Amino acid sequence: MGYQLQPGPEPCGHNTIRRTHLKVLRQLKEFDLLTDIENKSFYSWKDTAARDMIEEGVNAAALMKHFRHASLETTQKYLESFGVQNNRIKDLKSKIF
Repeated sequence: MGYQLQPGPEPCGHNTIRRTHLKVLRQLKEFDLLTDIENKSFYSWKDTAARDMIEEGVNAAALMKHFRHASLETTQKYLESFGVQNNRIKDLKSKIF
């Protein structure tokens, strides 16, 4: 990431992404879209996206590809690590193998 978080030849500053993320969190809280901004990291949005994708019915193969997991088992373990169980992944694995 370069200037203004756009691709470029020069990298952005060491804390640029963290500061930008914190600014967005504060704005979300200001507009009552988040109640708590403590312990929210930029990476934590990946977990939110995975949970939302499963709840919206995204198929297991698409989820596995999106998160660049090597196997459906990896995707299932990832989801279970934050409390989401998806029997469709287990069912799909049993049908494939």
